[in-house]
Amino acid sequence: FREFSLLLDMMCVRYAFDAIQQLSVENSFTLDDLRRQLPEAQHPLLTKLTPMLENNDLLVVSDGLATLQDPSDFPEAISIWEHIVQQSPEYLPEVLLLSQCGEALPKVLSGELDSDKLLRADKSSLFEQMLEVGPNYRSFNQALSNAVLTSVANWPSTQRCRILLIASYPAQISYALLDALDNGQTDLVIASDNAANLSST
Repeated sequence: FREFSLLLDMMCVRYAFDAIQQLSVENSFTLDDLRRQLPEAQHPLLTKLTPMLENNDLLVVSDGLATLQDPSDFPEAISIWEHIVQQSPEYLPEVLLLSQCGEALPKVLSGELDSDKLLRADKSSLFEQMLEVGPNYRSFNQALSNAVLTSVANWPSTQRCRILLIASYPAQISYALLDALDNGQTDLVIASDNAANLSST
């Protein structure tokens, strides 16, 4: 788990490097000049990306001047992608979503593409699949399911139990949990800002 989490982090770093390299005219530039190229709404994102590059020795900042370093010793994102999928195919939804977002990062930074629409693409269920079956979310889903089932089991049999789920992607609730709640005594009420997901559940 730790190995693949590290590899996913490395993919993020490489995508950040490639995006900033694409947006900057020269290898050396001032961060203020780079910010002026971007919409103000994307400045916080840029502020998050630059320390990632500094921490991985891909960017050196001195007296306001930033210099991109030679990335030849840092693997390409596609190489990391292939290694993860070959070693652990269960990470495929996370890797696919990360690559989709990483490749679109220059357009997101420049304001050409809305990041929310990228994650919630109408014709893509990658984000939902990641939340449902992604290894990084599996333990959280299991803990949540166990907590709900324990509460339901301890609920007085003479009283009806009603559970309110507030989520953008209620489909991430496992089918096992939904089956377990189908006992005639429990109501599951879903509140979502996504009508399509409500209809699918």
